[in-house]
Amino acid sequence: MSCPHVSGIVGLLKALHPEWSPAAIKSAIMTSATISDNTMNLILDGGSPIFAPATPFIYGSGHIHPTSAIDPGLVYNLSPNDYFEFLCASGYKEKNIEYSPRKISSALLLKAENVGRPGVYKVRVRRPKGVKVSMKPIRKIGEEKRFELTMTGAVAEGQIGYGTLIWTDGKHFVKSPIVVYFGFLNPFC
Repeated sequence: MSCPHVSGIVGLLKALHPEWSPAAIKSAIMTSATISDNTMNLILDGGSPIFAPATPFIYGSGHIHPTSAIDPGLVYNLSPNDYFEFLCASGYKEKNIEYSPRKISSALLLKAENVGRPGVYKVRVRRPKGVKVSMKPIRKIGEEKRFELTMTGAVAEGQIGYGTLIWTDGKHFVKSPIVVYFGFLNPFC
């Protein structure tokens, strides 16, 4: 049932913000989602024998919050070229976008746009254990800037570390999960 709900929210956002790109709409929905359930507790992993707190692999961005998506503050307004650059920086080759596991990058470029009132956005990071994350603030409405998310450090081999990147101006909370994995992960499995 998520498809008709998300489709309806996309239609609502497009009607309210006809200038927004599909990427901006997707970003508004994903970054305004919450990882709390309807009782305001963390979403649990129903597939876990002990109903442990879920991870981004289970809940994705979380539960959609349509009211927050209408006024998200910031959006990641990515173009097809941004995705291509990400794939190349992640070890994929330009020719046929083939995977090459030899190239590893510890930095990710983000392009964010302030679609709300003028203000200063500061970044808060709930970092994965053993990983340092650095970012810088965004200013001005309608201004689009690129930022480099840099991660240094490591998690134990075969382990996954979870964190969250949160941009906030005090009213809006634009959330993106951070997942760090050390070891071989076949992207085609």
